[in-house]
Amino acid sequence: MVRSNGSLTYTQMLTMTPSYLHEIRKVQTSICTYCRTAMDIGLHIMLHCSVWAEQREKILKMIEIRRNYEAVIGGLNKKLGDLRRILRDRNEEKGEERKRASM
Repeated sequence: MVRSNGSLTYTQMLTMTPSYLHEIRKVQTSICTYCRTAMDIGLHIMLHCSVWAEQREKILKMIEIRRNYEAVIGGLNKKLGDLRRILRDRNEEKGEERKRASM
């Protein structure tokens, strides 16, 4: 779907490539419509097309941020589990000490 401002989404660029359109005989060439330097398949746009470099960088940063976020949360959850275990062990030790003291 074309946006109201006439631009296409990144997903559309990956799925409606000139290579695909050429295959179904909608366009005469499979050369990249944007940079005009290579056969345009989805991988070209995702990895190489200079025109899509900014969008590609934003997506890669989002992926990295998400990966870092999940790593931090995972690390915090592990530390929280460690802290709970330490507190539980201390409480058990104190309980055992109280029992011995009351005997």
